[in-house]
Order: sequence, then structure tokens, then C-alpha cells
Amino acid sequence: MHATIPTGRRPSGGTKTVPPHVIALQRERRRRLAAISRYDRYIAEAAGDLFLQAFWHNLKRQDQEDAQRLKNRLDHETTEGA
Repeated sequence: MHATIPTGRRPSGGTKTVPPHVIALQRERRRRLAAISRYDRYIAEAAGDLFLQAFWHNLKRQDQEDAQRLKNRLDHETTEGA
């Protein structure tokens, strides 16, 4: 099942089909970005526990890297399909 998104005025109908894998990439990136915004709170709540703080820092770094990789792939997908 493909989703459609408006793309502005086009003689052919004005919508473009978005493949399911692109929607999945977008969803995963949004999920990681939402998690990144919570990590600072988790780190602060772990005050005094250096190991737990390091754990949260590590997860935050991993999600930041994953979000960037997902963005790069989405950029590639949108330029390939254009």
C-alpha cells in the first residue's frame, strides 16, 4: 500500500506516491529524534551514578548517529525518485 502526498500543482494530478519503505524510514527517524530529546532528562535523573549516565550518553549518541544515517538515506531516496 502506497501513501500519497500533495506535491503542488502538476498537470498529472498533483500527488506523488510514497513507497512503504520511505514511510518506514521517516517513522524510524521520528522515533529516534523523539528519544534523543528525552536523554538529557534521563542523564540528569541519573546524577551520582556515572555508569548509568554513561549508558544514557551512549544511547543518545547511537540514536543521533542512526537519525543522521536515516536522514542521509531519505535524502538519497528523494533524489533518486525525483
